[in-house]
Amino acid sequence: MNNLPATPSPEELMTTPVFQAPETMSPQAEEASTALIAERQLRHL
Repeated sequence: MNNLPATPSPEELMTTPVFQAPETMSPQAEEASTALIAERQLRHL
């Protein structure tokens, strides 16, 4: 069995540099973060 690292909480995700500096993100990173945010919002509906 692999010991996978714990999944970061939404709070941790929102404090990563990627979210703090969207203007420096690559298109792939921007797409991934947008998908993450959309997924979070859907979960709260």
